[in-house]
Amino acid sequence: IPGTIIDAYCAGVPVLSAKWESCEDIIRENETGYCYGFDDYEELVQKLRRMADAPDEFNKMKLVCLTESEKFKSETVVKEFISHIE
Repeated sequence: IPGTIIDAYCAGVPVLSAKWESCEDIIRENETGYCYGFDDYEELVQKLRRMADAPDEFNKMKLVCLTESEKFKSETVVKEFISHIE
């Protein structure tokens, strides 16, 4: 998982990313961010416009990102890891 995505979630910032292998496992479209196809500049522009034109939607996504960030906090990860090795 790219650390920059986790950092963005912790800061309450929705992510805009090109679609890479397994990106749907970490970025939930329209909930924690937006994805666009590699080299699909029209889709990139569309997503950027959506972010700019829908501030209420973007603000709701911020709250979802903060909630999602809890999964990646060290307390949560260590607790889950220990439960698997016990």
